[in-house]
Amino acid sequence: MLAAVTFVAVRPEAPTPAAETRAELDRVMLQSQAMEAALEALDPEQRALPGAAAKVAAELTASLSEVDAALNQPGTWRAEPQRVVQLWRERTGILSALVDVHAGRATFASF
Repeated sequence: MLAAVTFVAVRPEAPTPAAETRAELDRVMLQSQAMEAALEALDPEQRALPGAAAKVAAELTASLSEVDAALNQPGTWRAEPQRVVQLWRERTGILSALVDVHAGRATFASF
């Protein structure tokens, strides 16, 4: 019986869903910070964009503002942690796309 009690006492705890969500949130927040740093590191002259690229950059910036507004909604962080993780993923993706546009790596199609 002592062995069973010892085993239970030393057995590592499985991560809780909340801990897993927090770890994922930390990861995507770090990715977002890296994308922001990459965007800021671009040469300001490189940020001047021609027509189609400027339009795409403006649309991406508007989307980023919408995501940031959603992240700033009171209670979202506590009530909907999975939604917060998803919003941070979206934010990271938008920032990555902005870096690509400003660095000239994006291609634009005319419709």
